Amino acid sequence: MNELVIPPSSNWYETSIIACAKDNTLVYGARNDIVVVKPTEQSKPSEVRIITKAHSNKVISVNVNKNWGEPFKHAVTVSEDKIIKLWDVETLTKKLSHKEHIIHERVVGANFGGEDRVISVSENGKIVVWNILLNEFQKLDIFGSKDVITCISTCPHAGWLTAFGMKNGLVAVCDLRKNGKVLYKLRGHDKSVLSLAWCPAPVNIFPSSPRNTVGEKKPPSLSITQDIDQICEQISVKLEITTPENEVTKKKKENPWINLKHADDDEVPADFADRGREKPIKYEDEEDDFLKECLMVKKQILGEVITDIKKEVDVEERKPEEIKKISEEIEEASQEHTNDDIKPKDMEIKEEGEGTEEASKKPSEEIKETIKDEKNVQQTQEDTNEDVKCKNMEIKKECKYTEEASKETTEEIKETMKVDQEDDKTIKQSQEDTNEDVKCKDMETKEECEGTEEASKETSEEIKETIKDVKNVQQTQEDTNEDVKFKDMETIEENKEVEKKTVKETNEEAGRVIHIEEIEEEPRKEFLLASSARESNIYIWRAGTDGRMQTFVTVPNKQNYRRSGKNANDKIWISLCWPTATTLLSSSKSGELLEWSLPKKKDKDKHYKLVHKDHNTMLFSIAAPFVLLDKTNWKSKLVTNAWTVGLDRNILNTSLTPKRTTLSCLPTFGGPIHCISASPVDPNRVAFGSGEGIIKVWDMSKPHTKHVTMAHFYHKIQAKVTSMAWHPDKELMLAYATHEGRIGIFDSSNCSKTPTLFKHYFKGQIHRIEFGPLKKNSLGIFAVAEGKLVVFDVKNPDRDPVEVETPDDTFVYMFAWKPDLSKLVVSTKAQTLLEYDRHLKLTTTHYLRLKFDQILWHPDAVNNNDDASKYSNCFAATLNSKEFVVYDTDKSDGDKNNEAKIFKGFEENVNAVSWSPFNGNHIVSVGEDGVAQVWDVGTKTILATHVHEGFEPILSAIWSPVNEDCIIIGGKNYVTSVWKISENPPRDENDLSKERKAVLAAIQTESGDLLPKTAKLFDEIEKAKPNKPLKKSLLPAFYNAKDSESHIDDLKKLFAWSKEKSESCSVGKSGELDSKVGSLQNDILKIYGTSEDMADILNTNLLLNRQKGKYNNGNIVALMKGDMKGTVLSAIEEKRVNPWIISVSPMISTEVWLKSCATYVEQLKELHEADPLEITTYLLAQHKVSEAVDILCEHVMFREALALAKCRLIGDVKTVEKINEKWAANAVSTGQFELAAQCYIFLNQYEKAAMILYRRTDQKTLEFAAELAKKSGNTEMHDEITKRLNIFNPVGEPSNLNPDAEVFVYSRENSDDSAHEILMDEDLVVVDENDVIGG
Repeated sequence: MNELVIPPSSNWYETSIIACAKDNTLVYGARNDIVVVKPTEQSKPSEVRIITKAHSNKVISVNVNKNWGEPFKHAVTVSEDKIIKLWDVETLTKKLSHKEHIIHERVVGANFGGEDRVISVSENGKIVVWNILLNEFQKLDIFGSKDVITCISTCPHAGWLTAFGMKNGLVAVCDLRKNGKVLYKLRGHDKSVLSLAWCPAPVNIFPSSPRNTVGEKKPPSLSITQDIDQICEQISVKLEITTPENEVTKKKKENPWINLKHADDDEVPADFADRGREKPIKYEDEEDDFLKECLMVKKQILGEVITDIKKEVDVEERKPEEIKKISEEIEEASQEHTNDDIKPKDMEIKEEGEGTEEASKKPSEEIKETIKDEKNVQQTQEDTNEDVKCKNMEIKKECKYTEEASKETTEEIKETMKVDQEDDKTIKQSQEDTNEDVKCKDMETKEECEGTEEASKETSEEIKETIKDVKNVQQTQEDTNEDVKFKDMETIEENKEVEKKTVKETNEEAGRVIHIEEIEEEPRKEFLLASSARESNIYIWRAGTDGRMQTFVTVPNKQNYRRSGKNANDKIWISLCWPTATTLLSSSKSGELLEWSLPKKKDKDKHYKLVHKDHNTMLFSIAAPFVLLDKTNWKSKLVTNAWTVGLDRNILNTSLTPKRTTLSCLPTFGGPIHCISASPVDPNRVAFGSGEGIIKVWDMSKPHTKHVTMAHFYHKIQAKVTSMAWHPDKELMLAYATHEGRIGIFDSSNCSKTPTLFKHYFKGQIHRIEFGPLKKNSLGIFAVAEGKLVVFDVKNPDRDPVEVETPDDTFVYMFAWKPDLSKLVVSTKAQTLLEYDRHLKLTTTHYLRLKFDQILWHPDAVNNNDDASKYSNCFAATLNSKEFVVYDTDKSDGDKNNEAKIFKGFEENVNAVSWSPFNGNHIVSVGEDGVAQVWDVGTKTILATHVHEGFEPILSAIWSPVNEDCIIIGGKNYVTSVWKISENPPRDENDLSKERKAVLAAIQTESGDLLPKTAKLFDEIEKAKPNKPLKKSLLPAFYNAKDSESHIDDLKKLFAWSKEKSESCSVGKSGELDSKVGSLQNDILKIYGTSEDMADILNTNLLLNRQKGKYNNGNIVALMKGDMKGTVLSAIEEKRVNPWIISVSPMISTEVWLKSCATYVEQLKELHEADPLEITTYLLAQHKVSEAVDILCEHVMFREALALAKCRLIGDVKTVEKINEKWAANAVSTGQFELAAQCYIFLNQYEKAAMILYRRTDQKTLEFAAELAKKSGNTEMHDEITKRLNIFNPVGEPSNLNPDAEVFVYSRENSDDSAHEILMDEDLVVVDENDVIGG
């Protein structure tokens, strides 16, 4: 058995929770921890390192830098605490962090944008670009407020180009340089986008034509070009070709055909070059000069004048009728002279030049015409080849004859040409494809033919010699497909022979073969982006050029897959990973890992391959080593593995080779490991019970270096597993108990089988279960919970359990059966240990000062013979304290030292112990301090010390049943470890304590430095909670014994004092003892002394409570003492009056009560948010009605003030009028004109009421306003209101309003004269808040 660390599970429902570096190092987030899995040799387990409590909340995103290890190994993590942190994975330390998102919504993720920047975004679209070298920040807001971001991914080839997925299904591609901008918004998905993945190669792997393929770009080779030039020179000298007299001899130049227009250029956007595409090489010659040179070269070859330059050069402008006519002629020829079974596919052959002239009767004339035809064909091929890039100005002859044709005589060639002339068809191709990789060194006799008049007069014997020289050249370029794209002769010579699909048309009479080939295109620069959502489609976009969709694929449904319902799409989780340029990985709807071949192979029916289906129901995230590619190696498959995590909490590393093997399998836990149990029948089976409600059974008989095999069971558990027990006879039967009081049993060999549940008896947590004897030949399950020990019948799970009787119904803490089932021990709350025999009869009671929290019998306890071990009646037990005990139940001499051995020296409580099955003198203990120690029971010495990750608490432990040097422990941080005793020597307690404090201090700083103040305060309260009493103490200095020994001494003193008192001794003696006691620690005799002694105790506690600011407790103590006057007066003086002080004030006097009420009212007035009704209550209690009315009016409670004044101030007319005036003023300011008029009418101020109602426009209000104005005697106002009434009457008479009049709002502050002048002014318009009217 080897050392092993089983890490915690990655967080669920996050597509970017795991990241893989190019050296196969895996980094992922688990809870608020960061787990690093480093690669090791195949014979060793993976090295697992954990950064404990890296964040204060759950980690949601992890990303690593692309240039891993050159020189840094950095990772950036994001948590729900909105903090971005940069980590050095090599040293597991934090480098930098920032909280720029702390005021934003939830942070979605963060990615490296190059090696010096980290890009993060929140759900509401707030982007932060973090320069990690300068620690500077740039904040961008380029999205709308309604856009909800769900994922982020930065292009590995351009750090400024970032894609964002949105909840509404859009994918936004953004340029984050300068102020940032949205380049494209890509609409393909209808559901929330889950994952984005960039192609690792900056190449468009999809060809422009579906018949073609995309090749790799290779740098030109200078040696090949030189060899070609040498061969051409040799051929030229051998043939002694000369130029016509009227032509100027041209020196060799680079091939001008390199600047020909590409046939697919129109398919690419005009600004493609500005976006990063390599611009074609531009020569000094202008386009006109270039065309002239092309014309001149062709004239030299063909010996004729070509006037239509565009027709000969630009193939794209050829008339469709010509192309169609040529294609029909070729099809007719193929039908006559080829096999019917051979059918060309997508064959478009373009012929350049006009038909040949009639053959001359002379042999020399025929040969001349033959040469011309061959040259025309060759020139046509060069014209239609769009990517021809040769460096020689002189056009090399590309006519290559087959070996059979080279052996034919000149007469056979003549006969062949005659057949062609009789058929009136121009032979388009007369060559057979040969190997394209013919080395240039073998091309010593290559012919460079120029169509001159002297060459046409050469004899047939000279032509024969030339043909013999040409036959050694084994290269053919007869490709007539319009998509052929060769860059230059150098690339042609270095490229490997591509796979070709050839359709042959054999002309039996002419003996010629026509080939249609699959062409390899030159790679085009592009940044491809894949996106997935909560739906079936995966889209691939051209995010680097025009932002359009390249293609899409559809994730298949599993056979018999049915997922219906309203929220069916919410259960779909499609994640992506693009490891190589031609391989896209995705998850399926049922948790499968699919591999998509890009582009789809023509000879394959399916577009995808199933890699594995080892995850059940759902696969959350995929990661693979990231290797950047370029145009020269984008076809390389350097990545051969991929990591996946799913709902089953397994971390799988799968090979992407054709074998599809699983390289490693690492099960993880999603909760604390509360219990570990090994099967007594099959020691290779170890069960783990976790807090997530899952039981995992580890088969340790299988190798567990890279593959750890665990079967997990979760059916009908649904709660924290607190205890487990294996059947003593049936090796596969396992029982479990939960935190909710349920007990079940299942067969560990079948994961799909539903467990058997026993009748629900307990309501709370079950602390322990064990198999024990129920009847003569049957076993039952014993369980302890809620202070009861009961036994369930395994054969009758539906029956109620039977309770085991205990003396006086004692509360039961823990129990344990001896391994041979001969004895049962029960620990009780009364600190007694009960022994039962096999028939559950009480045999012995041990009176102890200990309460056992866990009991574990020694493995040698099965032997009761004379030669039995000295530990045959011993068990180890934890005490819910910083110690554990080894107890011998067979000691009867009453010596505590013989009965119990107590082991101390722990900083925190001990949680579990485990005996060694190999050495009965060894035991291991684990506790809350995160340290596991191996003890020698005989000498109480420590043999080994192991520190858990981050000193996290260890909840369970078991000695390995198959290796005496290994121990298995389960932690509270979800981590399970297997460590060796031999490699963990004992450590000094002081060193451990210092290291633990340093680690915990660093963790506290890391996880709590950015917490809100309320959270920090809550943590402080939680930490201080165990040290405080559960109930509030009014008398903290009453009497508190330091420890049990001092308490016994005080009891002896009290006993002596009681004896003296019974003998009529004076109590003054106790006063003498009081002087020896401190001010805060009262002597026990004062408690039972005189009333003066108790008064002194109360005074001491009163002062102590006031010093601590606990005035309420002090007030109660003063009330108990019976002296409230001083307490109330001091509260009034210090303005600490509260309702409780007011309630007890009448005990002193009425004056004190009134004074306390007045003080409390003043205190409330100073508070901004004081309740006015509370102030009014205490004012009315003092009969201060006028002040109460003022308080109500001040808080705009005019109705209450008027009611109070009418009831309590009878006859006080001034106060009532004052209330109405304030009410009317408030109504006018708030636009309640009718309410204001109501108050003015009550005050008989009709003119003001009319002025207020004048602002309305309805007829009824204006009529009443006119009546009020008439009543007030203001005729001018009455006339003006009447005029206004006529304007807004229903008849709709024309208005005489001045459109340029000023706007005025009339108020009561205007005098009568000014009001008259204003209302009579025709250039004014009176306006209220709701209407615009003219006057």
